Amino acid sequence: MALILQTTRLLVREFSLADAPALQLICGNRRTMRHVGDGTTLDLARCTEWIRVSLRDYAGKGYGAWAVFVQGVEPMAGYAGIVSAARRADPEIIYALQPQWWRQGLASELIPALLHHGFSRRQLPRLVATIAPANIASCRAVERAGMQCAGEEIEPDGSAMLVYVMEAPRREHTGQ
Repeated sequence: MALILQTTRLLVREFSLADAPALQLICGNRRTMRHVGDGTTLDLARCTEWIRVSLRDYAGKGYGAWAVFVQGVEPMAGYAGIVSAARRADPEIIYALQPQWWRQGLASELIPALLHHGFSRRQLPRLVATIAPANIASCRAVERAGMQCAGEEIEPDGSAMLVYVMEAPRREHTGQ
């Protein structure tokens, strides 16, 4: 399980299949999932499949969903990553933290690290984030990280999502 990134308080690493029960504790929590996707909680089988997809993404794309830990604390605090959605051209940053970790500035640490990883390590030209309009804390966190709201889209389930975007920083070329 490779370490993907580290912030002052967080460690983000690749998932293993052994993480499925810990991921299900996160994705089975109604409070955690209320602003994720269509708000549906996930059972152990769906969490296991999600990890399998992530393992394939690591091999094929070099990124995917990852396990998030507060340094020195067990169990898993949440998940984060860069994922590809079938209906979207640009990769998307995702994250969710267990409620006991909310309002501690962890998302404000995590989001810039995800963006930096996507732009610097993966050389992605653009990243997006989709956020439920009611999730004001996440909207503020991505805005603090420099993402701009590009509008609203309607999800397949009929719910509205705000779409935030950020282009990769321009690289200065030094000629000789």
